[in-house]
Amino acid sequence: MSAKSDPMLTGPEAAQRCGVTAGTWRGYVHRKVAPAPDDPDEGRPVNRRQPRWKTSTVDYFKENRIGQGRRPTMHLAYPHIQGSVPDCSGCQTYLRDHGRGART
Repeated sequence: MSAKSDPMLTGPEAAQRCGVTAGTWRGYVHRKVAPAPDDPDEGRPVNRRQPRWKTSTVDYFKENRIGQGRRPTMHLAYPHIQGSVPDCSGCQTYLRDHGRGART
Protein backbone atom coordinates (compact mmCIF):
# COMPACT_ATOMS: atom_id res chain seq x y z
CA MET A 1 0.00 0.00 0.00
CA SER A 2 1.39 3.40 -0.89
CA ALA A 3 1.66 6.32 1.52
CA LYS A 4 -1.12 8.13 -0.34
CA SER A 5 -3.58 5.27 0.09
CA ASP A 6 -2.51 4.58 3.69
CA PRO A 7 -2.26 7.99 5.40
CA MET A 8 -0.74 8.45 8.83
CA LEU A 9 -2.97 9.25 11.82
CA THR A 10 -2.13 11.08 15.03
CA GLY A 11 -3.22 9.69 18.40
CA PRO A 12 -6.49 11.68 18.52
CA GLU A 13 -7.27 10.72 14.91
CA ALA A 14 -6.57 7.04 15.65
CA ALA A 15 -8.79 7.25 18.73
CA GLN A 16 -11.63 8.75 16.72
CA ARG A 17 -11.28 6.07 14.05
CA CYS A 18 -11.51 3.38 16.77
CA GLY A 19 -14.47 5.04 18.45
CA VAL A 20 -12.69 5.78 21.73
CA THR A 21 -11.57 8.97 23.42
CA ALA A 22 -8.05 10.34 22.99
CA GLY A 23 -7.39 9.54 26.67
CA THR A 24 -8.44 5.93 26.17
CA TRP A 25 -6.15 5.66 23.14
CA ARG A 26 -3.25 7.10 25.18
CA GLY A 27 -3.99 4.50 27.86
CA TYR A 28 -3.94 1.72 25.28
CA VAL A 29 -0.60 2.97 23.96
CA HIS A 30 0.86 3.30 27.46
CA ARG A 31 -0.23 -0.23 28.43
CA LYS A 32 0.94 -1.55 25.05
CA VAL A 33 -2.58 -2.68 24.14
CA ALA A 34 -2.55 -0.52 21.00
CA PRO A 35 0.01 -1.23 18.30
CA ALA A 36 3.35 0.55 18.40
CA PRO A 37 3.40 3.71 16.28
CA ASP A 38 4.56 3.28 12.70
CA ASP A 39 6.30 6.67 13.07
CA PRO A 40 7.30 7.14 16.73
CA ASP A 41 8.73 10.65 16.11
CA GLU A 42 11.79 9.91 18.24
CA GLY A 43 13.76 12.90 16.92
CA ARG A 44 11.94 15.29 19.27
CA PRO A 45 11.93 15.65 23.06
CA VAL A 46 9.58 13.19 24.79
CA ASN A 47 7.05 15.88 25.72
CA ARG A 48 6.89 17.16 22.11
CA ARG A 49 6.56 13.87 20.23
CA GLN A 50 3.64 13.27 17.90
CA PRO A 51 3.63 9.52 17.18
CA ARG A 52 1.61 8.45 14.15
CA TRP A 53 0.02 5.21 12.98
CA LYS A 54 -0.80 4.05 9.47
CA THR A 55 -4.53 3.92 8.81
CA SER A 56 -4.21 0.21 8.02
CA THR A 57 -2.53 -0.42 11.40
CA VAL A 58 -5.35 1.34 13.27
CA ASP A 59 -8.02 -0.44 11.22
CA TYR A 60 -6.43 -3.82 11.96
CA PHE A 61 -6.33 -2.99 15.69
CA LYS A 62 -9.96 -1.84 15.62
CA GLU A 63 -11.14 -5.04 13.96
CA ASN A 64 -9.13 -7.34 16.22
CA ARG A 65 -9.12 -5.67 19.62
CA ILE A 66 -10.71 -7.28 22.62
CA GLY A 67 -14.33 -6.22 23.02
CA GLN A 68 -15.62 -3.73 25.54
CA GLY A 69 -15.90 -5.11 29.04
CA ARG A 70 -13.95 -8.30 28.40
CA ARG A 71 -11.22 -9.18 30.83
CA PRO A 72 -8.92 -11.69 29.18
CA THR A 73 -6.73 -12.13 32.27
CA MET A 74 -9.57 -12.81 34.71
CA HIS A 75 -8.74 -16.52 34.63
CA LEU A 76 -5.26 -15.67 35.97
CA ALA A 77 -6.68 -13.87 39.00
CA TYR A 78 -9.33 -16.54 39.68
CA PRO A 79 -7.96 -19.83 38.33
CA HIS A 80 -10.72 -21.92 39.90
CA ILE A 81 -13.45 -20.19 37.87
CA GLN A 82 -12.43 -21.39 34.38
CA GLY A 83 -15.29 -19.71 32.49
CA SER A 84 -18.17 -20.74 34.73
CA VAL A 85 -20.24 -18.65 37.08
CA PRO A 86 -18.15 -18.52 40.23
CA ASP A 87 -19.26 -19.99 43.50
CA CYS A 88 -19.12 -17.03 45.89
CA SER A 89 -17.57 -19.10 48.66
CA GLY A 90 -14.73 -20.13 46.34
CA CYS A 91 -14.02 -16.50 45.39
CA GLN A 92 -14.05 -15.40 48.99
CA THR A 93 -11.68 -18.23 49.92
CA TYR A 94 -9.33 -17.39 47.05
CA LEU A 95 -9.27 -13.71 47.98
CA ARG A 96 -8.70 -14.50 51.65
CA ASP A 97 -5.90 -16.96 50.88
CA HIS A 98 -4.16 -14.46 48.61
CA GLY A 99 -4.27 -11.50 50.99
CA ARG A 100 -6.81 -9.46 49.08
CA GLY A 101 -9.45 -9.46 51.77
CA ALA A 102 -13.03 -10.50 51.31
CA ARG A 103 -16.43 -8.94 51.72
CA THR A 104 -18.77 -10.53 54.18
